[in-house]
Amino acid sequence: MVLRSTSRPPKDYNPEFKELGAARVRSKLLARRWDKEKLAAARLWVENQDAHNWAAKRSDAPARQGPNLFRKYAIYIAVGFGIAYACVRVFRTLRFGG
Repeated sequence: MVLRSTSRPPKDYNPEFKELGAARVRSKLLARRWDKEKLAAARLWVENQDAHNWAAKRSDAPARQGPNLFRKYAIYIAVGFGIAYACVRVFRTLRFGG
């Protein structure tokens, strides 16, 4: 049994929203001047625009180097401490005889 939706297919409102701009779409969304289908499409469009704007701002920001720098050099730091510990143990063995 195949169930078919009785509602009409969703209309593409994106060209209209792009023409209005995010600020006007947001104001009309808050005023609830459209039907439910268009309100849902407007809400989704505004959220997507906000997400794209946020991502564009974040991509221009300089990367944080603190944790990344530590991860990059962690193996060298660990090897350095290992060699230092091994040297201490070898010199103690030679000095005190075991």
